[in-house]
Amino acid sequence: MKNSLVPTLRNQIQGFIDDATRFRIELITKRLSNSVTQMEVINWLGNFKPSEHKKALDILENLEYVSENELIEYLDIRIKKLLTTYSEVSEIFVLPVGEFGKSGTLLTYYFKKTPSYTANKSLFKVIENNRQIKAKLKQNKIKADTVFVLLDDFLGTGRSIYGFYKTFVKPQLNKLNKRHSTCVLSVYHLNKAEIFLKGVCPELKIISELKYQCFQKGKSPYGYYKRLLNVRNLAYYYGHHLFETTNRKGVIEKHPLGYKNSQALVVFPYNPPNNTLPIIWSSRFVKKFDRRWVPLYPRNQHVKMGNAKSMRNELAYELGLLKNIDDSVIKVLYSGSKNLGWKAFNYFKTTDFKLFSYIRLKQQKRVDQTICTILGITLSDLEEVKKEGEARGILDEVGELSQKGSTLYAESMKQLNRAKKELAKKAEYEIYDNVYIPKTFNGRARNTD
Repeated sequence: MKNSLVPTLRNQIQGFIDDATRFRIELITKRLSNSVTQMEVINWLGNFKPSEHKKALDILENLEYVSENELIEYLDIRIKKLLTTYSEVSEIFVLPVGEFGKSGTLLTYYFKKTPSYTANKSLFKVIENNRQIKAKLKQNKIKADTVFVLLDDFLGTGRSIYGFYKTFVKPQLNKLNKRHSTCVLSVYHLNKAEIFLKGVCPELKIISELKYQCFQKGKSPYGYYKRLLNVRNLAYYYGHHLFETTNRKGVIEKHPLGYKNSQALVVFPYNPPNNTLPIIWSSRFVKKFDRRWVPLYPRNQHVKMGNAKSMRNELAYELGLLKNIDDSVIKVLYSGSKNLGWKAFNYFKTTDFKLFSYIRLKQQKRVDQTICTILGITLSDLEEVKKEGEARGILDEVGELSQKGSTLYAESMKQLNRAKKELAKKAEYEIYDNVYIPKTFNGRARNTD
């Protein structure tokens, strides 16, 4: 019997999203380099009242997602400026700001991918922690005319980079009796960060691109003041409940428009900075709303892990389906085999799963850093997956589908969609264990013998 009492998710969505809104969502996901799906945008919209959806989408239409290729391009521009500024440099020490796993250290992967780094590789030395600087100072291995570069993706207030410089870098450089220079290299910075850093450490030259606060009068992408105010009020109202910190005196400070009122609208492949509006990335439980906020780009690692687990389960399910319907996929993607004498069969190994997941997610326009997050692997591990795909002839040397891979993928997806439709038809029917049968019908009693 078809269960018509439970509405489908599609019906629920169509209940509050009209065609115009759906079209805006489609354009937004394209603008965001397909880093999120239309369904993820719809889920995020569920945080707001239906009457607020248009203003919420106004925010997303001005959100900047910096893709991996763009990030490499922007960093390359910054490095060229660095090399031009310090043309007589003997060495360049690159110091990612923050602990391992933070934005500064994650940025080094893309830094090393730039053409300017590759062409001048012998000039650069990427330092993983401040202990390496101490060791080189003790060994007197730092040359004259060395440049020390503090690397970070976004300078909102400038205070985090100043704290890192003051604590870990400056004390070591004060011991250096050779001529040297220091600078900060970032993708973007706010004007207030530049003003602050020039005031407290003028020796730090900033190599970056200026970004304006999204609600700054006269600079806002939202145009005239009334519209700007309407969008800002929406972001402020919800953001007031989503992000707070405790200062050294134990006082709680709220950041409804991003850390220290940064008002940023930027997302990087690995994470949005906390300078970005918290309605974009927060996953906090809000007592007032009696629910957890659904982020579009979560910063919370537990949320990321939960999403990644769900995605891995889905990918494993798809790969399992293909085993039963497509022999050509088994030959390429199922590298495990076993013969029990009475029965021989193929199975997929961890490497096979990673390779299939990479292909599937790449075709969904997911970026490498997002794929790594989903699979729980490093970018170096992903390079090994790409090499395996190239060895099997389904990927080319840059990690894209080869002609063989494209044919295989197209056919397997056709078979997979067909299998899913068959399963969906079966799912429309539900068998009930307890069936109520009336004792009488149309005045006649049923036979109970």
